[in-house]
Amino acid sequence: MIRTESRAFTRAAFASFVTVAFGLPVLLLITTAWPVGFVALADILAVFSLVALYCTGFQAGYRNRDELALDHAIEAVRFATSDHPEGI
Repeated sequence: MIRTESRAFTRAAFASFVTVAFGLPVLLLITTAWPVGFVALADILAVFSLVALYCTGFQAGYRNRDELALDHAIEAVRFATSDHPEGI
């Protein structure tokens, strides 16, 4: 399940990257009177921001996975050490 979520996250991030890297400059050049250098600077900043968001989201996904694994391990230890008839 986590692998599928990671793959979907990567696919969405790549689509966003392509849109920002190629679509944003074209849109800005068509709709605004900004100079080309300013549009290029805005696009570079947008791409760096998107990469930072991607890294943050990917790290958050790993952190959530680790927290979930820790919760499962704690629950397994509680079950194994309890007086429950099915416990060890």
